[in-house]
Amino acid sequence: MAENPTVKPSNGNEKMAIQVNEIYSKFHMIENILADMMPALEKISKDLRPTIKDLRIKYERDETLDLIMKVGDNIPTFVQLLDMMKIAQGMLADMMPVVNKVMHDAQPVIKDVRERFEREETIELLKKVGDNIPFFLQLFDMMKIAQGMLADMMPVVNKVMHDAQPVIK
Repeated sequence: MAENPTVKPSNGNEKMAIQVNEIYSKFHMIENILADMMPALEKISKDLRPTIKDLRIKYERDETLDLIMKVGDNIPTFVQLLDMMKIAQGMLADMMPVVNKVMHDAQPVIKDVRERFEREETIELLKKVGDNIPFFLQLFDMMKIAQGMLADMMPVVNKVMHDAQPVIK
């Protein structure tokens, strides 16, 4: 490290010379701090090298870079979406008093419906329907198959009916 230079005042510029000496002393202090920190920074860099290498191997792939490029290309769209979300948030804030009033007005009707239909038999019926959903799905599939078969057979049935009409008559 270089020795701290000092400026000797000349021609009555003592104040400026003192300030320059203070600047030199601060530079010297910063230089000492950096010299003290260098071994620690070198150790941190050395210790992090394998981790950084693993991260680069894991994430520096063509797909990741393509995804980052797509995200970057779509930033204007994201900004527009954020603006739309702000608009929607404002609309919802404007609508909340009306929604609260509708909910308040609907509570007696909902309570009445619940009292009428929330019985043990209704709940058991809903459970049975829920338990039989796979069977209902199979039934719908069978109905689709039957509908397809009927659609395929209709031209033949129409021809047979047309041909048999004079005989029946």
